Amino acid sequence: MAHFVSSTPGKGGTSAFDINDSGVIAGQFATVPNVFHGFTFNGDTLTVFDPPGSTSTEPLSINSSGAIAGLFGDGSNTFTTGFVRDAQGNITTFNVPNFTYTLPMGINSSGEITGYVGK
Repeated sequence: MAHFVSSTPGKGGTSAFDINDSGVIAGQFATVPNVFHGFTFNGDTLTVFDPPGSTSTEPLSINSSGAIAGLFGDGSNTFTTGFVRDAQGNITTFNVPNFTYTLPMGINSSGEITGYVGK
């Protein structure tokens, strides 16, 4: 995964975490320090999104069909919950049972998500 950062004065920056074969970029940007929102950019259209209840969104992987896997935080400055956003924009959040945090890191063309969990 490539990680590119551009400075946004007073905001905390913009990061592009992944790009799929169609050239769609998935990343995050800050509106204020430490408050991040997810985005996709296809060269023409910028789409901003956040899972419900999120105060910071980190989309880490986008597959060939445009599904995105990532994680988000709920205000405690800790990213603990995973999400998948399908190509139509529907977001599903999830946690792996019996673990404190769920960190999805990748999504393949079949929609299978990889990552790690911890206590």
